Amino acid sequence: MMFARGAYGIGRCLSGGFFGPWHMMIGLGLLIAIAAVIILLVRKNKATGNDDDLLAMLKERYVRGEISEEEYINKRNTLTRR
Repeated sequence: MMFARGAYGIGRCLSGGFFGPWHMMIGLGLLIAIAAVIILLVRKNKATGNDDDLLAMLKERYVRGEISEEEYINKRNTLTRR
């Protein structure tokens, strides 16, 4: 049986068969790299969404008359400059 412990089993992978322990390290490295890319993309999307929410709240404050047009323009420019 191919997956039994023995010639083709775990012992062979760790003792130099196929690529030895290197193929396990390469696989682990690829998994870590993929996870890092996914985390960075998720963080980037969350950061972009927050700016949209802040601009919407700023617009609401301007429409309700809580801030002047000058304040609105200055704060909008500050938020979109990032």
